[in-house]
Amino acid sequence: MYMKRTVGFAVLLFAAAAGAHEVKLDTSPDRVPTPLKVGMERIGTIAPRGAREAHGQPWMLGCETLDRDFTDFEQYKEFLEPLGITRIRLQCGWAKCEKEKGKYDFSWIDRCVDYAAARGIRSVLETDYGNPLYGNGKRFHMWTDAQWAAWEAWVRALATHFKGRVTEFHMWNEPDTGKEQPSPEAIANQNVRTARIIKEVVPEARIGAFVYASGKATKFEASLAALGADAKLFTWVVYHGYTPNPDAGQGIPEAWGPIIARLAPHLKLFQGEQGSPSKRLTGYALANHDWTEWSQAKWDLRRYVGDIGHGAESSVFTIADICYRDKGIHNAKGLLATDLDMKVVGVKKAYYAVQNMVSVFDDSLEWLPNPPFTSAATNLSVYAWRQKANGAPLVAFWDNQDGRGKRAKGRKTFPTESFETRPVTLAYAGTPLKEPVWVDLMSGRVYAFPKAKIKVSCDEVVFTDVPTYDSPCLLTDKSVLKLQ
Repeated sequence: MYMKRTVGFAVLLFAAAAGAHEVKLDTSPDRVPTPLKVGMERIGTIAPRGAREAHGQPWMLGCETLDRDFTDFEQYKEFLEPLGITRIRLQCGWAKCEKEKGKYDFSWIDRCVDYAAARGIRSVLETDYGNPLYGNGKRFHMWTDAQWAAWEAWVRALATHFKGRVTEFHMWNEPDTGKEQPSPEAIANQNVRTARIIKEVVPEARIGAFVYASGKATKFEASLAALGADAKLFTWVVYHGYTPNPDAGQGIPEAWGPIIARLAPHLKLFQGEQGSPSKRLTGYALANHDWTEWSQAKWDLRRYVGDIGHGAESSVFTIADICYRDKGIHNAKGLLATDLDMKVVGVKKAYYAVQNMVSVFDDSLEWLPNPPFTSAATNLSVYAWRQKANGAPLVAFWDNQDGRGKRAKGRKTFPTESFETRPVTLAYAGTPLKEPVWVDLMSGRVYAFPKAKIKVSCDEVVFTDVPTYDSPCLLTDKSVLKLQ
């Protein structure tokens, strides 16, 4: 019988802001109660792991829009370390850094970088957007020599200021949106001119190219081809791409992978911005749908685990709800709920779900591109890893609602509110697990998988009646997990 117990304090309290009511971060084993019923013995819960304890992750956490003052770092910063992600994305905002020609103020970025570093979190600086001082808009392919010179001076000043503290950079955010878009060749040119300066100042820099909103393979291939030998300046190619069904978005890495292998095999995939809202939006990605905290958490988990299941690194968008005051839109894609004053007013279920996910997936696991797990079940996503230390397997699986591929019937299907499961059979081409467990990644709850539902033959282990629903579940050995 599973007995509740707490590790340290059952609940940590954080003040969202001076004078604001306290927002409670629950660290108890029952921090995410769900109506899920699986008929197995619960033996524990995934133990949360703060950023100081974590190591070698494929994750990044979005701390975006600080450059335009749509979020407030001071309001949410205390929730960063307990989440457990060891890297944050910061949009650097040229216009906020240089408000008087030739004078740069990086102090607002300093506060973020230094606070994070003191808690075991490194920063990724994204070189973003034009500056009204120079009449530099989004159309950098139309810039004059003087405008280019101003941009390059800012990039050099940014890299110089953070030399020794930051080694990861991403290029201009989503250049392939809006009217009069730069050509793929112009985007490649802008990336190369920017990356050369960063590398000159910070030779060890690791840089992500393109940061495309669209996953169009033809545009990506043209951009990558245009880099030519300068592809060596970059470590990653970065993509976004929102889809109602999170599994449909995996068409991007599946299409880009062969192109990378042919043109620049050293480059790695990086999903740089993906997330779903927790309530209905009237604008921005995934608007006009009745989202809830449950469907948000399911969408997020499926997208992020699917990303690393394709060999990509993955960014969680975003830490806190974004307040686009100028447009009257409260973009509720945050893991933390905020009010229109940008103060934290609640911790969403997605926060705890992501916390569970990052506690499991780190460099102690080795990704298996060809999963040794198979199933005859339809509409099932299956991805696998193995523990480097002892070879124990871990398989992640869920009902993808027929969301794979451009022609899949369910690619526009949103995650549901249902927690009803269906049984599937998983066959593992390996040796029996010592202590097989089934895990609900949403709640973090861990159950002993019944021995009566395991059949062992000379060449495989078959798990029958494995509960499955439209949120990621895990089947692994208990030794892979740290439980509370």
